[in-house]
Amino acid sequence: MSALILKAANEFSTLFLGTSRSDDSAGDRLSYRYTCAILIAFTIIVSNREFTSKRIQCWVPAFFTGNYEDYTNNVCWVRNTYYIDDNSEIPESAEIRHDTSIRYYQWIPFILLFQAFLFFVPYVLWRVLCQRSGIDIRDIVEAATNYKKANDEKQRDRLMKFMVQIIDQYVDDPRRQSNNRETVWWKKFCLVFFPSSGRYMGDYLRNLFIFIKIIYVINAVAQVLILSLLLGQPFYSLGTTVIRLLYQGKGWDFTSRYFPKVTLCDFQIREANALPIAHTYTVMCVLPINLFNQQIFTFLWFWIVFVIILTIYDLCMWIFRLFFRRDSYLEGRLKVMDYELTQKWPFNDLCVNHVNVEDMERIRRIQSRDETIPSTGDEVYILSDGRKIHHQSRMFIVPPVYYEGKGKTIFAFFNEEYLEADGHFILRIVGTNASEFVSTKMIHDLYQMCCNKRFKPYDVQIMTAPLRTTLYKYLVIPKEGQPPPEPPETEQPKTPTIETRPSVNPLIQRFQSHTTNDQHPPEVKRRTSQNPSSADHQTRPRSDTLPFLEQPEPVQVQYASTTRRGNGMQSTKRIQQYPQYDEHEEEGAV
Repeated sequence: MSALILKAANEFSTLFLGTSRSDDSAGDRLSYRYTCAILIAFTIIVSNREFTSKRIQCWVPAFFTGNYEDYTNNVCWVRNTYYIDDNSEIPESAEIRHDTSIRYYQWIPFILLFQAFLFFVPYVLWRVLCQRSGIDIRDIVEAATNYKKANDEKQRDRLMKFMVQIIDQYVDDPRRQSNNRETVWWKKFCLVFFPSSGRYMGDYLRNLFIFIKIIYVINAVAQVLILSLLLGQPFYSLGTTVIRLLYQGKGWDFTSRYFPKVTLCDFQIREANALPIAHTYTVMCVLPINLFNQQIFTFLWFWIVFVIILTIYDLCMWIFRLFFRRDSYLEGRLKVMDYELTQKWPFNDLCVNHVNVEDMERIRRIQSRDETIPSTGDEVYILSDGRKIHHQSRMFIVPPVYYEGKGKTIFAFFNEEYLEADGHFILRIVGTNASEFVSTKMIHDLYQMCCNKRFKPYDVQIMTAPLRTTLYKYLVIPKEGQPPPEPPETEQPKTPTIETRPSVNPLIQRFQSHTTNDQHPPEVKRRTSQNPSSADHQTRPRSDTLPFLEQPEPVQVQYASTTRRGNGMQSTKRIQQYPQYDEHEEEGAV
């Protein structure tokens, strides 16, 4: 049952928002997704009650007819009622009555919809400004989610290549020049609203994300002040009042000044024959709708306080992640790179060990148009490693600060010059909404792509795995891409042969053993140890047998030949020899 409820909630959010992808954090979704869904649900409940015939019930004098009673209910619903405590007298001043009037109960559905709209505005602002920056993070998150679920290796490779190429095109844009950027904070803040110019600053997405989170916090706090203004009561103290009443054991206050159930209504009835004269009546009315309003807005007070706390916490966490944990996040994931990639470009190695200084200086002169070829007119240049570049082609330059003097590491270039703040932010969003495994794989591929464009690799000897053999069929499994080795020569198993002994009459042998040992009576059992290395085979006499009875000779087995079966196994053919007795010898012995 719980699984069905969660599935229905997921489908509802997908239908309501139009997508199940997320390019933000849990604190943002708490505001624009779940809070909006709650407010819309409350709007449906309140609207169902307000458009019924018994939305308000007023007590009228006995002489009022049914038409007068309907008129009284409708006019008191349209006009504002006012609340006076039961222990206080009704004031005669119209101004005092007007000051205590209740003006909100007719507009509760519109107030809830207005709140939902305010909670949804920051999300719309984030989507519009993020898409105009030149990259849609939601597409990358969706591809990362599909990569995590895919079982086909080719599909996983295509998705990973798609994500890495999109991020590389954004972070490695040649128009993002680090030496020509705005450093004044208020000017960078203004560029948040101008993505066409701010996206080349290297930290546009990060600053926009933090700015939207601040809007979420301001919006949640402003909701409390707006409700206080619309309800005409200090809404910010509603929750504390409820907690105090519950602590005192009073429960829900029936005569609450926030949502009174019983109010007063003043109206006039004019008759056609006496126009200057109008009869003024004051009646008591019951507002059943306030029973729902009290529960709804009490829940909203606690919910908005929870949203404020969680949004502030989420803002502080993302500021800590994006500004103070950037280096440790990338370095921790680069430590688990592939062995060959680590040997080619160690991320803690200096850039000067992998940069051709002459080529970099020449590329810089070509980019600044200091070097030209007027003879050909086609400005094509050949570098020392054989690469050809055009004066209008994209050039990948390493700034001199990374290889001059003490220099900096490859990791410093990858973090500060290549990814910058926006690349790190995209990887963080992918890791938060899709999987940290996918984010780590993307960091490895981006690091390899960055180094391939700018740095020379070390020569790495590829380690080959030893050959693996089985225990039964002597099969050698070669590594992929290598020719199969020649099968080793195996010796054929030798079939043991047992020489046959000459047949000896057991009766004669038994008689000879008794003649040599006649000094011992047959009743005494005698055991002798037999030496297996001795050539002569000694027999052991037994007292429970008579000497003239024949003892069977052990069966002698001789392996005559071997045959090979169809499954490759060998079988031997045994020949059993049984002792042959001479009838004449037996008669002579008797």
